[in-house]
Amino acid sequence: MILSVSDFADSLREELAALPDAEAPSLPRFLRALLGGCWRARDDMGAGEEPTWDALLALCAVALRDEPLALDPSWLEDPRPPESAPRLDGGFEELEKVLLFQIADLHQLEMVGKLRDEWSLLGLPSPSGALWNSFELFLYCENGVEGLLQRAPHAEASWGALALLLECAREPVA
Repeated sequence: MILSVSDFADSLREELAALPDAEAPSLPRFLRALLGGCWRARDDMGAGEEPTWDALLALCAVALRDEPLALDPSWLEDPRPPESAPRLDGGFEELEKVLLFQIADLHQLEMVGKLRDEWSLLGLPSPSGALWNSFELFLYCENGVEGLLQRAPHAEASWGALALLLECAREPVA
């Protein structure tokens, strides 16, 4: 049973370490699979109910191996970066907003060829103006858990905590 942010971080690192490099999904594929898993989990939970750390880990672990959702063109209509860091009490809507933005923003980066740019590993701004510091799944996740540990080391499990992790992964804490 995962009881803390630190335990969650360690468990997610173990999941990633167990995944052979050749089987690691691309970041856009992972995020689309995670979105699908989160939608299913939300539908299975009661209104306003928050997931446990174990449930969040299971969602991430399944997203590493699951088929992603197909890209919905409506997600690309108006991608805007979050105006501020996700709130821990932001609920599912906060997480959904972060996931849809990141999926759309990565798609835009791919369309302009920046994801294949040799300098992309150093991070770069996207067409939306958002800063991305990693497009590689393992580094993205590591940035996320480190950011969550720094910003909210005593947070309770929540959709907002996962949203904050994802935003820390995109643009790590300085």
